[in-house]
Amino acid sequence: MHAKWTRWCSMLVVVVLIAPLWAVAQPRPREPHSDSGADRLRGAMQVINDWRDEVSLSMWSDNRERLGEWLVRPGENVVLQERGELLRVRPNYMIKVGDDGD
Repeated sequence: MHAKWTRWCSMLVVVVLIAPLWAVAQPRPREPHSDSGADRLRGAMQVINDWRDEVSLSMWSDNRERLGEWLVRPGENVVLQERGELLRVRPNYMIKVGDDGD
């Protein structure tokens, strides 16, 4: 009877010691690195004009949809908005920058 209890207790100790290690070793889900997540929204679009002149800025999507046009004064730090909504960075946006004098 004593040998039976010793065997059960030793198995219980092994399970109690191994269970936390096994739980920690479980794989954690990662964010997908495929193209499906490439179009997800990122942070707000912020522009700093460190030139001496005003700069005109226009932003386009990759399917030639114009998202907006802005005039940024010298030394101005702006967060781009369109119709009161903050524009968020996407990898398929294209920005065209030019001097206002052009």
